[in-house]
Amino acid sequence: KKAHAGLLGMLLQQALENGNFMNQLVAKLQSGTRWLGGKDPEARMMAARVLIGAGRPGEGGEFLPPLEVAEQAKDVEALNLIAYYFLTRFGQEPKKEFLESGWEATQAVLGTNELEDEQKDEALQRAVELAPKLEEELGQAWLGESFTKNEVRGREVLAAIGSATSKGRGNRMSEPRLKQLELQKTAVDALLSLEGLDLGKWRESLNLLALNWLSEGEYSYSFDQSKSSTGMQMQWDNYGNMYYVQDNSNANWFQQKRGNAPQPITSGLLLEVKPGDTWLAQVDPSLQPKFAMQYAQLFLKVSEEEKAYPYIERLAKTHPAQSLELANEFIQVWTRNPDPNSDRNRSYRYGYMYGYNQRADAIPLTRSKQARNVKELSGWIERLRELPIGDLDEEVLTKAFTTTHSLAEVYKLGDIEEVFGGISELKPKTIAAFIETMRRNLLTVWRDPRVQDQKKTKRVDKEIQAEVKRGYETAFNVIFEAMEAYPDSWRLQLAKAAILTDENNFRNDNLKDSDGFAARRADAFKEFEKAAEMYAAKLPELAEDEERADVYDIWFYAALGASDIGAIQDHQQPARKQLPLIKAAIGDLPGLAAERHMARFANNLSSRVSSVKAELK
Repeated sequence: KKAHAGLLGMLLQQALENGNFMNQLVAKLQSGTRWLGGKDPEARMMAARVLIGAGRPGEGGEFLPPLEVAEQAKDVEALNLIAYYFLTRFGQEPKKEFLESGWEATQAVLGTNELEDEQKDEALQRAVELAPKLEEELGQAWLGESFTKNEVRGREVLAAIGSATSKGRGNRMSEPRLKQLELQKTAVDALLSLEGLDLGKWRESLNLLALNWLSEGEYSYSFDQSKSSTGMQMQWDNYGNMYYVQDNSNANWFQQKRGNAPQPITSGLLLEVKPGDTWLAQVDPSLQPKFAMQYAQLFLKVSEEEKAYPYIERLAKTHPAQSLELANEFIQVWTRNPDPNSDRNRSYRYGYMYGYNQRADAIPLTRSKQARNVKELSGWIERLRELPIGDLDEEVLTKAFTTTHSLAEVYKLGDIEEVFGGISELKPKTIAAFIETMRRNLLTVWRDPRVQDQKKTKRVDKEIQAEVKRGYETAFNVIFEAMEAYPDSWRLQLAKAAILTDENNFRNDNLKDSDGFAARRADAFKEFEKAAEMYAAKLPELAEDEERADVYDIWFYAALGASDIGAIQDHQQPARKQLPLIKAAIGDLPGLAAERHMARFANNLSSRVSSVKAELK
């Protein structure tokens, strides 16, 4: 019976996978058995069903009736199988006649008066899929007439595609679900391209189709593991030739996840079939911000922050809190893309390509590229600050600024002001964190000849020393301007004391400026003592989880020789008189705060010593 054909097809498929050959079976079917093949039309149809059920439509097509015979008999099943056969042939060998025969069979199905819903939906979806591949007078004209002259059929087209897309969301594989979304877009684009059409009549259908996309968008945002907007990854061979490979992150995730969880559609591919602005204009206004947010999230997910910005801007008008969150994420994504210290971005943003991969590391980050980074960052920050969303996360901005610079390049005051505006506009916590970054760089990478060699700056020792000296001057300028705006900030006071200590050591060790070293060191210790007093005064306003032992940690390290324990040199003498002052400053804190801070101080010291040991190893 007809119901057995699918089961026999499954058995045949397994038999073929086990190493059996198709040619012997086809020969047997041509000669015929009691139920399959031979000359009897029904037995030949049964053979076609079995072969097509086994995934072998090419061989199955040999047993189907001629198209004109099936069309004259209005045999819907045969016509659908014939269309499937010709489209398979077209996929294997793209000849125009195969495509046109598949289209003719499909139109014959739709021209049949009595159709089951499943048969009609199958034919309608196939017609929409074929339309863009045909010559305009056939395909696009048919779509256009479906929405104008035959409005009932147009509604059936959208309903069939929408229903299949909705039902297919449970499919574990992503490719069929993406194909359905592509069909949606093909049909809707054809509808929207028609002039003078009253789109209000189609609003409900367009709304439902858009929601199909949104459901997949939310799922991909949560679970898509792909790293690029196209689902492909760029790699190089040993000779420097660039090539692309499929990003298998989703497939790997799917295998590990197992169970019945659907594989997410690659975000970049999903964005290619997203509803456009004209389509979105027909969507329920209450849902439009949700789409803007989803677009922005997916573009940021695939590191296409410039494409995400218009949707962040659009969302800011109605949902400022969500837009602010996306704006901060925008800066974080932008930061990853132009990171000059990450090899993976060497040939990304500005399109630099090198002949041999081994030579790529020898190409220095030019100062002009760094200047472009700073200018681009300042431009984006200015645009984001103009949005009615509140203040951007200053820690994110600070990370963005520091990342735009090569490890070998000292920050310039002009660059700082270009990105942040006036220093006084930043919060004292942010300024202190920024100064802390400068302080650590001035102690380490900015004065390290190995880093300069690695980044190919070609600076000699005197030039490196001049850069570090300029860096300390910049740090002092930032601190003094900030302290004028925030004179009560213990964090800025601590940053000032630490910078004074390090700059004094630099002058003594590198510039051989030993005159006044002891006096400058004593002045720095007074600044530490003042920072501790300012912190103690602020302590009653702090929650317990906001308490910090930083002021005592750095003061202690400075007493040993440098503001960071990892920078202490063997020739530096500890200032032992500072130790009882530090202990007294902690002990004078009120109540249990003294014990908590002493415990934090001890834990921080132990952790830092372990870290330095690991670095030395």
